[in-house]
Amino acid sequence: MGRVAAPGAIAGVCRDFDMARGAHPYAAVSFGPDGALYGTTWRGGSADRGTVFRLGLDGAFRVLHDFDGAHGSNPYAAPAFGPDGTLYGTTVNGGESDQGTVYRIDSAGRFGILHDFERMHGANHYAPVKLGPDGALYGAAWTGAHAGHGTVYRIHPDGGFDVLHHFDGTAGANPYGAPAFAPDGTLYGTAWSGGGLGAGLVYRIDPGGRFGVVHTFDLKRGASPYAGLVAGPDGAFYGTTVGGGRSNAGTIYRLLPDGRFGVLHHFDGKEGAQPFAAVAFGKGGLYGTTRGGGRAGAGTVYRIGPDGRFGILHEFDGAQGAYPYAGITLGPDDTLYGTTANGGGSSIGTVYRIDPANGFSVLHDFERSPGIYPGLAAIFGL
Repeated sequence: MGRVAAPGAIAGVCRDFDMARGAHPYAAVSFGPDGALYGTTWRGGSADRGTVFRLGLDGAFRVLHDFDGAHGSNPYAAPAFGPDGTLYGTTVNGGESDQGTVYRIDSAGRFGILHDFERMHGANHYAPVKLGPDGALYGAAWTGAHAGHGTVYRIHPDGGFDVLHHFDGTAGANPYGAPAFAPDGTLYGTAWSGGGLGAGLVYRIDPGGRFGVVHTFDLKRGASPYAGLVAGPDGAFYGTTVGGGRSNAGTIYRLLPDGRFGVLHHFDGKEGAQPFAAVAFGKGGLYGTTRGGGRAGAGTVYRIGPDGRFGILHEFDGAQGAYPYAGITLGPDDTLYGTTANGGGSSIGTVYRIDPANGFSVLHDFERSPGIYPGLAAIFGL
C-alpha cells in the first residue's frame, strides 16, 4: 500500500517544498511537562514527511524532529506524554513496510521507534496512542490486519506488542479515534464505518479482552464517528460524528457505559459542520471544533455551556486559519488552544488561542522558512 492522504486534505495547497517548519497541522496540540505546546504537522520538514514541534506560549517555535520516511512519515495525531516526560506518537505512513510507526522522543531529545507496523498488525495510524491504567500504550490502526478493516493494539512498557481486536467490517471498521478508559479499566472506542447500517459504532473491550458493541449509529442521530470518546465528569462518554443528524452535518452525543444514548446537538452548517475532532471539558462547559461550516465555510469553535446552550466562539475566515480538524486543548488559565490544517499567511495552517479576556489570536502561522532543531534536554532544563 502506498502513502495514504489525510481525510479531507486539500489538493494543490502545498506546492512549495521548502516548508522546513512544518505544514498542515491536522492534530491537536498537547501540553508538555514544561508548560509548552507540542504538536505535529502532516507535511513539511527537511523531507516533506512531517514534523514534531514545540511552541511556547510566548510564540517561540522549535522543530524537534523531521520525519524521513524510513522511521515514519505523515504524523496525523497529537503527541501524548508519559509520566517521565517521554513524548509518544504515531505516523500514518512510513517505516519499513510503509504502514506507519509508533515513535517516542525522550526528555534528552533521543528519537526511537517503538513499533514498525506491517499489515497484519494494522496500518495507517490516524489515532494517537493513549497511556492505559496498566502503563501500556493503546492505539488503533485504520486499515490492515486480517480483513483489512483495522485493529486495536497495545504496546507494553517492556516493548511487547499485541493486537486486542481485528475489525471485520460487520462489527465496525476503520477506527480513527483514540481509546478512552472507564474506571474499571474497560476500553471504549469508535469505528468510523461498519455496523448494521455501515454508519459506524462505539465498541468496548473489557480487561479480559472481550469485545462488544455498545452503540450502532443510525444516520438520524449521527454517522461516521471520526473522533474518539472523552470521559465526562458525570461518568458518561461524549463524542462527535462527522455526518448524520437532522442536516447531515454531524452531531455531538452523550453515551453512558450501559449503552443509553442521546444527541446533545445537531449541526446545521451555519453554526458549523463536520466535527472531526473530539470534545474537551473545561470550567465553561464542553468545547470543540467543526472542520467546515460557519460564515466562510472554513470551520468554527463552539461551546456547550453547563445549561446545555450551544454557542459559537469563533468562525474561521481563512486569513487566521481554516479547517480545524483538531480539537481544543485547554490551558490552566481557561485559554483555548488549537490548530487549523490550512489558512494563514501561507495557507499551510496555524496554531491559535482564544483567551477569555482578549478573544481570538494566532499564536503561530506556519510559513516556508528555516527551522531550528534543539535537543529536548535544553527545553526541559535537564
